[in-house]
Amino acid sequence: MKKNFLEVGRIASFHGIRGAVNIVPWCNSPDFICKFSNLYLGEKKEKLEIEFCYVHKLNVVIKFRNKNTKLDIDNLKDEILYIYRKDVTLEEGEFFLQDIIGIDVLDVETKKRYGKVTDVTKTLANDVYTIVSDDGKSHFLPAVKDVLIDINVNKEFILVKPIGGIFDD
Repeated sequence: MKKNFLEVGRIASFHGIRGAVNIVPWCNSPDFICKFSNLYLGEKKEKLEIEFCYVHKLNVVIKFRNKNTKLDIDNLKDEILYIYRKDVTLEEGEFFLQDIIGIDVLDVETKKRYGKVTDVTKTLANDVYTIVSDDGKSHFLPAVKDVLIDINVNKEFILVKPIGGIFDD
């Protein structure tokens, strides 16, 4: 089941004197967050209107409307920020990484089921998917085009052509 609200980052610290905050982004590009006019805060998904947003080094600086002082945002540190799924239009073939968590990983040739995706780790070279098999073993699959043949988030499967040693016992 797809989540309606998707995590995009964490509030790390106060920034400047006008009530802005530094956000550690959890998306492919920090610029992605700046495309939105609203973000949603914490478990209650409190709607926050963005007054301004810009990328600063590897982080994002955001000023929320009606949050003007350090006191207004002091209790926001370490809170998670979300976007509303329907606020985003994805191109054909694009998906949110959160949508592949829990889907089956199958061999492209034999249709053998290797397990389910439980995590995605970002590395400098490529993402790495953690696949946990039914016996509880973890396997690490590089997210590269020679290995990932098809990702179908709607039908909830990934077809792979694994490199030797990944699923071999």
